Amino acid sequence: MEKILIVEDEGITSFELKTKIESWGYSVVGIASRSEDVLKMIQYLEPDLITMDITIRGEMDGIELVEILQKTREIPIIYVSAHSSDMIMERALKTSPYAFLIKPFADKELKFAIELALKKHNMKKELDNDQIIHKIISENSGDVIWILDIASNKFTYVSYSIENLRGYTPEEVLEQSLEEVMTPESYQKIIKNLPLYIRAIMTGDESARVTTHEVDQIHKDGSIIPTEVVTTLLTDDNGTIDRVLGVTRSMASKKKF
Repeated sequence: MEKILIVEDEGITSFELKTKIESWGYSVVGIASRSEDVLKMIQYLEPDLITMDITIRGEMDGIELVEILQKTREIPIIYVSAHSSDMIMERALKTSPYAFLIKPFADKELKFAIELALKKHNMKKELDNDQIIHKIISENSGDVIWILDIASNKFTYVSYSIENLRGYTPEEVLEQSLEEVMTPESYQKIIKNLPLYIRAIMTGDESARVTTHEVDQIHKDGSIIPTEVVTTLLTDDNGTIDRVLGVTRSMASKKKF
């Protein structure tokens, strides 16, 4: 169920919005009337969409608040306001909202705006993930490209170059768990750090999405292969981090010097 945060200055209006939105099957996770409260709530509520009034209490108006939020997060914004002057519209458009509804508006207008905003945002995330995958594959054709499902701890894709690195075919690696492909020391380091990276991203730190690691992997003949692994954490349609996209290359030649 998608989570929606309502930012609205008028108490009666916010209650009416909450009632309508929940009747359409969404979860209203919070209501705020002050800009400072929104900045705090966003950290732990993690909404999928925000309906934003422009005239709100606090040190910032709704547009200024969105500008701050967009520096660290990508959340669909729907402006809901009684003000529609040219100056306000020009300022709002610079923040690329998914919709701008002028009060009073029909229920179906808000319902359609929410549905469309969530759909477009999910499509954008899917496109971003696909672009990341295609870019990495095109730039690293000689390296091993792989995708790991976090829940099952199993690989869902491994490029053919894995056979040159570890001696296993892609089909054999797809049957292996993450623990089986590396030394116990490397595995413990990975499972210790992965939750920390996920937590950092969920709190707005996008620098944790792409990280580099040194991992000792196990060859089919039993030898140890030192590797450098660059990982990118991918999200599903609901914004949940569910996969790891990786690029692995041997560091054996470097280790000799």
